[in-house]
Amino acid sequence: MSRASAVSALAYPVATICVFGLGTPVMGQGDNEPKIKFDWPVVYRDFESGVYDLGAVDLSYDGHLDITASVSYAGKWLLLNDGAGHFASRMFIPTVCSSPYNAQIADIDSDGDPDMAWICTNYSSHSLDVLYSSGPYGDGRVYSMFLPSSTSYELLIGDMDGDHDFDFCVWGYEGLQQIENVQPGDFREAYTYAYPDDDYRERTVCLGDFDDDGDLDTALTYCEIQTNYGSYEAKDSVLVILVNDGHGGVEQILESPLPFGDETRRVPQRVAVGDLDGDSDLDLAYIADYGWYSKDYEAQIVLVSQERAGFVWKGSMTFGSDEAQGISLADLDADGDLDIAAIVEGVRGLSVYQNTGSWVFQEYVPFPVGLDSPASLVIADVSGDGLHDVVVSGTSGVSVLENITAAPMLVLKQTPLVKGQMSTFRVPGLQQGDAVWFVASTSTSGYSRGIPALGGIVLDLDPSTSVVLGHAVADHRGIAQIKVRIPTQSPWKTVVTQAVARRSGPGPQIVKSRFNIAAVGD
Repeated sequence: MSRASAVSALAYPVATICVFGLGTPVMGQGDNEPKIKFDWPVVYRDFESGVYDLGAVDLSYDGHLDITASVSYAGKWLLLNDGAGHFASRMFIPTVCSSPYNAQIADIDSDGDPDMAWICTNYSSHSLDVLYSSGPYGDGRVYSMFLPSSTSYELLIGDMDGDHDFDFCVWGYEGLQQIENVQPGDFREAYTYAYPDDDYRERTVCLGDFDDDGDLDTALTYCEIQTNYGSYEAKDSVLVILVNDGHGGVEQILESPLPFGDETRRVPQRVAVGDLDGDSDLDLAYIADYGWYSKDYEAQIVLVSQERAGFVWKGSMTFGSDEAQGISLADLDADGDLDIAAIVEGVRGLSVYQNTGSWVFQEYVPFPVGLDSPASLVIADVSGDGLHDVVVSGTSGVSVLENITAAPMLVLKQTPLVKGQMSTFRVPGLQQGDAVWFVASTSTSGYSRGIPALGGIVLDLDPSTSVVLGHAVADHRGIAQIKVRIPTQSPWKTVVTQAVARRSGPGPQIVKSRFNIAAVGD
């Protein structure tokens, strides 16, 4: 890729990662993989009530991720990162309701600032609220849109119509509502969808490019549920894929059976999407339980693989009793595949499953979180060392678990990123002739798909905004280096960068560096 095209991509970050000719590494290293480790939790308390919703974003534009937290009947709060992964300072974020939930963070108005959206509930009515950031710490306008659903459960954000801004998907008992982002403060209903069989209730929803055509599809799980003495179980289940026509409409509706009600009777509560087997298709990881009165029953993680024949059950893992609360996928050991992190309400710990390849996951004794009744989790590098940390909320506060896995990784070094100036990106510790690609994105969030040209490994950047900055070959000193001028008109305020190398020496052929999160100066 030429330097000119790299600069153009950075100015308009809408390209998808495309790297060729890197060979094929071996997925999963078994006993040779580094053991996932987390430090003792650091707990932040003194909230007026329980914390039930989390996010991570650089709202202060200093290159360090801050934490957003929704507090019951006390609105939304921002925990400020001091640059060392500590959050002693906090500030209130203005909202129009006392109990915002299911908050999502994205640049909704395409001005380079991270904005926030959440569901606001007031007795039986619901609204979609958007907080537009017009400067540091989110001091901006709030826009509210009434939602017709009497019960709204989930809010998702993604570019559904291909116009390079973020739209909304909201679902509740009445079905799925897709809302088009026309312009700041102007949102319009694009379409609604409800499953035709009233005996089936919607359980989970997620977004992902399931047909690999470059746009986001919607995956919904429906279950026929049987109530049994206060608990409930699945009798039957189905996965519905609303295939995007490229303009925000539905081109096709696909259905596949799911193992809920067959191999497992538990009811799915949350779902995470990502490429778990390195075949470049998006798979699903569910967390399921027996409902509100499931304290005497163990929850399950249920794995479903997307294959040519459809979606196939790959197995279940049973762990802590009580209600299932959260599940996320991330490369916690930095080996190129996705691991699993999950929480249940009755266990004061983080359950971690290390991906060792071929749908084999090594279970760890839960890492303590120091909180009662864990309610949500978010995976983000809040310590700034290029590894994914985990933040957990609960009835008594927010807990930060720093990832201290001894991951043998390359280190990407870079000079400060300033608009209009040249920045240098370099990777030392290579052998002469090793090839390196340098990649950038606006965040580490988003679903993760294995890259075929990398043998199926996943990078740690949001694929929807990822671009290749350039390519270099290691010199006689073992250093690969490029220089890129940061465009003056670039909208990015914070950039995530990572390098991936094809090595000629012993060990894994394809390796990736730790990722950097850096502010872009004016």
